[in-house]
Parts: sequence; C-alpha cells; structure tokens
Amino acid sequence: TSEGDFSIRVEREGNDEIGALYDGFNVMLEQIQQRDRELELHHQELERLVKERTRELDARTKELAISNEQLTQSNKDLDDFAYIASHDLKEPLRGISNYATFLLEDYEEQLDEEGQEKLRTLTRLCKRMETLINSLLQYSRLGRAELAFQEADLNEVVVEVLDSMHVTLG
Repeated sequence: TSEGDFSIRVEREGNDEIGALYDGFNVMLEQIQQRDRELELHHQELERLVKERTRELDARTKELAISNEQLTQSNKDLDDFAYIASHDLKEPLRGISNYATFLLEDYEEQLDEEGQEKLRTLTRLCKRMETLINSLLQYSRLGRAELAFQEADLNEVVVEVLDSMHVTLG
C-alpha cells in the first residue's frame, strides 16, 4: 500500500479463517484495482472532453474576434458615411439659406411683407433642416457614446414644430 501497487496478492495457505481472510483481502485488492482502472478511464475521458471544449472555445473566440473586428469596421464605415452624407446635405442647404438671405438684403425694399416673410421662413427652415441633419448624425453615433440627459423647454419644441409645419399647412 505504501507504493500503491495493488496487483500483489496474498497466497492462501489453508482453509481456515486466515485463508478466508486472505481471500477477502485479495477480493478487496481486486476491487481497488478495478476502481483505479475505472477512475483512470474517467480521468482520460474528462481530459479529452476538456481539450475538445477548449478547442471549441478557442475557435468560437476567434470567430467572435473576427466578428468584432468586422463590426468595428462597419461602425467606422457607417460613421464616415453619416459624416459625408450630412456634409453633402448641408452644403446645398447653406447655399439656399445664403441665397435667401442675399435676396432679402438686396431686394427687401422691392418685396412686400409676404415676400419678405417667405424668405425669412425659408432661412428658418434651412436652419431647422441643418439642425435635423446634425441630430441624425448624432443619433447614428448613439450606440457608441454615453447618453446625457438635459432639460428641454417643450414650449420651444412646440414653436419649432409649428414653424416647420407652417409651410406645409399654410
């Protein structure tokens, strides 16, 4: 037992109680050996399963890393597109707003009050559209930025909505 060798058996020398004790001892040793063999088989099976699961986990980790890189690149491409699109949309809008401002400044005396108001409305709507474009650009980045809450004056919101709908309803 000190060396863990349970293959050695005691030889029975007689049919007395000592012989029966030897037989019981040998049976116990056989059971210990059988249990050790089963434990070794289970140990080997567990090692195989751990290695298999580790390989699966490594493969899945690599897949996730690749997916994460693709997602990061996709987000960067989306940010680039949103920035370019917002810039491209705002440029003609600024031109319209500037042109309306120039018309108002250069021809204010030749325009009646209704014409002047239409040019001021056009300028306001251009600024409103630029604000909407900026808001869309910020919204496209929401998932990657921390949210900040701020108070809003709902009266101003209603005025802005009515102002933007004035042209549609008017």
